[in-house]
Amino acid sequence: MKPEVASRRIESFGQRFGEAHLSFAYHAAFPLALTPDLLYRIWANFQRDIHRQELKIPWLAVADLLLSSLCDEVGHELYEMDAAVRNALLRDLKENPRFGEKRINQLSDFLLTYVRQQVESHDPDIRDFAQAQRWTALAYTRPSEAARELALTLSKLKLEEKSEWIRMAYLVETFAEPLTGFEPLLVYARGMANFVRNNLKGATAQFNQLHVLERQVKIAGVSLNIPLESTIPVEEISLLNHKLTGKIALLIGVGEYEPGLTPLPSAVKDVQAIKRVLQHPEMGNFAAVKCLTNPNRQAMEEEIENLFMGLMGRRKDDLLLLYFSGHGIKDDRGRLYLGTRNTSKTPRGELIRSTSVSANFIHDRMSESRSRRQVVILDSCFSGAFAEGLSAKEDSSVDIRTQLGGEGRIVLTSSTSTQYSFEQIGEELSIYTRYLVEGIATGAGDLNEDGLISVNELHEYAKRKVQEVSPAIKPEIYASPEGFNIIIAKAQATDPKLRYRKEVEIYANRGEISIIGRKILDTLRQNLGLLSEDTAAIESKVLKPYREYKQKLQQYEQVLVDEIKREFPFSDSIRNDLRRYQQTLGLRDEDIAPIEERVTASAYSINDFVPNEKSSSDPPNGAFKRFIDFFRRPFN
Repeated sequence: MKPEVASRRIESFGQRFGEAHLSFAYHAAFPLALTPDLLYRIWANFQRDIHRQELKIPWLAVADLLLSSLCDEVGHELYEMDAAVRNALLRDLKENPRFGEKRINQLSDFLLTYVRQQVESHDPDIRDFAQAQRWTALAYTRPSEAARELALTLSKLKLEEKSEWIRMAYLVETFAEPLTGFEPLLVYARGMANFVRNNLKGATAQFNQLHVLERQVKIAGVSLNIPLESTIPVEEISLLNHKLTGKIALLIGVGEYEPGLTPLPSAVKDVQAIKRVLQHPEMGNFAAVKCLTNPNRQAMEEEIENLFMGLMGRRKDDLLLLYFSGHGIKDDRGRLYLGTRNTSKTPRGELIRSTSVSANFIHDRMSESRSRRQVVILDSCFSGAFAEGLSAKEDSSVDIRTQLGGEGRIVLTSSTSTQYSFEQIGEELSIYTRYLVEGIATGAGDLNEDGLISVNELHEYAKRKVQEVSPAIKPEIYASPEGFNIIIAKAQATDPKLRYRKEVEIYANRGEISIIGRKILDTLRQNLGLLSEDTAAIESKVLKPYREYKQKLQQYEQVLVDEIKREFPFSDSIRNDLRRYQQTLGLRDEDIAPIEERVTASAYSINDFVPNEKSSSDPPNGAFKRFIDFFRRPFN
């Protein structure tokens, strides 16, 4: 926030509520973060100025302040002020003759007493939060002691503790003003935060500002190590207690299950593929991506809660994305659960709820989050293999909109609540995720060609490609109006390969490129300076869904012919099997209708020929010959 904006907000607050409320806001700015309990204690303990004159602050000032534009709710009963607002109020507190440095010292003593017991808490979150408040108190009254404690804490961190480095860098940044004499501490923390993110260029720029001797720098009497090269593999950044404003994702893939649920080999691959495009700086450019593979229920719930809540909460503008690939299961009341590694069923096939993560749990965490930009992508399955070549994904009667919908949210599902989606055996990725990844990686998801890919555009692209392969599958999107406009990635609008791909999409008609389309594409290839092998690869990818669809039609037709050879007219059992096979292939009734009409017409025409009992060797009539010819014709 710009300082002038902060000043206007403070002035507006004072004009609305009066001098007593404004004095209270000065005091409330001292802690790093606020809870109602802490704020009421400040109200109770600071009702007079340093001259013992009454401030006459009403108790309603607590609620008025928390609900005002000076505070942001960042978690459950957790609030904070923007740094610009907080710094401006603290300057006013110090410059006001009714308070000054003496009141700063009094607030410091008060806060140290308030957090004393919490610093010894067995709960690490409470302990870390209390320690941050303690350092706040020390920074304004005993800056040397605060700087030394912060430096000692940094010296004890291991390189692989990436989330702690980032959290500590954020905390040190908040103490920039009171620790003005210890700028090297701030520079070092920034450098290490860049280093653990594998931003070596940024880390080097910070470390070059320090006086480094034998890979160490001394700050506040503490020697801190300077890493000269990256020794940390590029892995996911933990979201446990991250304090980042930006795009944060949790990707969950569950492919290993207890007996009774079919393994889903592609689930973990789905996660890795999504991770690559979200982390890529020229694509998703997400600040933090956490991958969780084959977790148990407790681990999965903890990470989901960490995504939406964080140690210090989330900000309104944070984009939080939850992706899940695995089994989706419903209980006997139609409530949705996401499968975990230890998800189990009773001998009667009923879900043991305590082994899965309920959609209601996710909904509650989303509702409690400060973020108003939340994306949930469910590429989820029901139980068991559906048929040869495919595994059924997602149950048949779950109301996704009711269970996961809400303001500022957008939920993508790989099928409707009355359909199955599919994991295609032989493919690296599940069909829906495959095209989500493709839409970002190639830029093809930028449907309006503005250089940005919204969640809505990405879903529409993936849906269209899925239905080119399996028309019966209908991926769905549920969103509030503002959810449709959430930007998930950017596209390289000037990329010649993307330009060529978009043209191929135009001229690819039912799996074939027309003659005039070929002429246009050849000319475009030359104008763009693309190699023929590159354009051939692009065309192959664009046409792949059409070819897969054509192959499915051929497979269905072959099975239909084989069954007619074995038994015709069909029994109810055969008809049910054919219907099931159609669903397995993801084909609609209108897709197979021409095939059935053509094949069964030939089959029925055999009834026009009744063999002569006396001369069974007589040549067949025309109808029978047509049917025999039909069986013998090649499948193109």
